[in-house]
Amino acid sequence: FFFKQKTAYEIKECDWSSDVCSSDLHERDREVIEDWLRAMVVYYRGVTVDPMRIESDEWATWFPSRDMPMIDLLEQRRSNHQHLELDAGMVLRPEVLGEQRSDTTAFVFNCELDGTIIVDGSGAIVPPSFRGWMDDGMGYRMQLVDGAWRVMAIGSQDDACA
Repeated sequence: FFFKQKTAYEIKECDWSSDVCSSDLHERDREVIEDWLRAMVVYYRGVTVDPMRIESDEWATWFPSRDMPMIDLLEQRRSNHQHLELDAGMVLRPEVLGEQRSDTTAFVFNCELDGTIIVDGSGAIVPPSFRGWMDDGMGYRMQLVDGAWRVMAIGSQDDACA
């Protein structure tokens, strides 16, 4: 999965990093991944503008819990007039963890190939951000709410890229 522009994503036929084709995705997990992708589109639309839009109705729909360290960090960056730029793009490689999956809860590990940068209001790169690519493991706790999978928690997940 590849983000290059603020509102567009392209779904690749196969995950090139692990040679797992989309047909290998368990049908039961397809809705989790599709809703997770919808949430990621909302996320990148919200964090790639100055000021960041992380309090919209759309944001609240896909990220209903405000009790996340990631939200605190985004609010701090917004107050400092910082936002994300999709400089070299973003490749998303999500996987639903089967052993921790239930009918109402799922965990998505994502080994992102991250080419984004954080910039301030003048466009200067904010440390520790840098131009280039890096693997960034993230974990997302998803919960089924009103018939759709919502992001309830986000955190660094080093073993997502193992």
